[in-house]
Amino acid sequence: MSKINPDEIETAQWTETVEPGCKPTTVIDIYRSYSTDYRTSIEKKLVQRTDRHLLPLVVIIYLFNYLNRNSITQARLYSLQKDTHIIGAVYQTAISIFSAGYVAMQLPSTILMTKLRPSLFLVGSSLSLTFVLR
Repeated sequence: MSKINPDEIETAQWTETVEPGCKPTTVIDIYRSYSTDYRTSIEKKLVQRTDRHLLPLVVIIYLFNYLNRNSITQARLYSLQKDTHIIGAVYQTAISIFSAGYVAMQLPSTILMTKLRPSLFLVGSSLSLTFVLR
C-alpha cells in the first residue's frame, strides 16, 4: 500500500472548503477535501475490495462451523452412543451443552472483534476452536 502524500493530490478534485494554496495534512482532511462524486467512487471501490477479500473467508468459516456443529449428529449415526454407552437424555444434554457454548461465546467474540483487526480475530478464533474441539 502506498501512503498518501498531500503534495501529490490533484487540486481539481478538491471541494471549495479547502483554501487555495492550503494542502490538507491528515488522511481524514484529504478525504474530506475530495468532491462528493469522487468520494462515492472511492467508497464503492473500497467496499468491493473488502467484499472480494473477506467474503470468501467468511463463507469458509461458516462452512466449517456448520460441519463442526453437525459432526456430533453424524457421530451418533456411526455408533457414538454404542461406543461410549450414552443413552438418550445424556446425549441430548451433551448436544445442549455444545450448543450453549456457541451461544455463550457470541457476545465476547463480538466485543473482541471490535477491539482486534478482523483478519487476526477470524483466523485466531477459527484456529483456537479447531484446537479446543480436537
